[in-house]
Parts: sequence; structure tokens; C-alpha cells
Amino acid sequence: MDSIQVHGLRLWAHVGVLDAERRDGQWFELDLSFQLDLTLAAEADDLSASLDYSQAIGALQELARSIRCLTIEHFSHRVLERLELLYGPIPIWL
Repeated sequence: MDSIQVHGLRLWAHVGVLDAERRDGQWFELDLSFQLDLTLAAEADDLSASLDYSQAIGALQELARSIRCLTIEHFSHRVLERLELLYGPIPIWL
């Protein structure tokens, strides 16, 4: 299995136990790893056989702008839900 990795994705989100954290927001840094077979993409130079991770970045930026929650666990859960909506049930590590 191959992987596509995104390291150091910085998102400004309103997540935290303190009222000020949810009101003012703060930076979060995410590392993502998508596990999939990239053989066809590599051999045929076929972009459609790969994963367009720019879609993930855009979707997570939108999520970060809209979310207000108490826990990083909830934020992480919503991140993984959003990625699964984009790419289906592939192994994703956050």
C-alpha cells in the first residue's frame, strides 16, 4: 500500500474548553496520511488514479472556519468524517 502524506497543515479553528478559545480561535497543525494503491497513477501518469489532496485542504479549511466545539477529539472526528465524505472508506491517519 502506498501513501499520500500532508504534513503541517495549519488551520485556525474555534476549539477549546475555555470560552476565549472558542470565541477567538487558535492555530491547529494537522498531519494527514492517506493509504491507497498508487501503482496505476505512477505507471500511467494518471492523475485520476491518485488522490487530489487539494480537495482535502479546501474542505478542512472550510470546516475550521465553521466549527465551534469544546474538544480536540470532536474536531478530529469531524475532520475524519469530512475526509471520508470526499474519498470514501480508505485508511486515513490524523
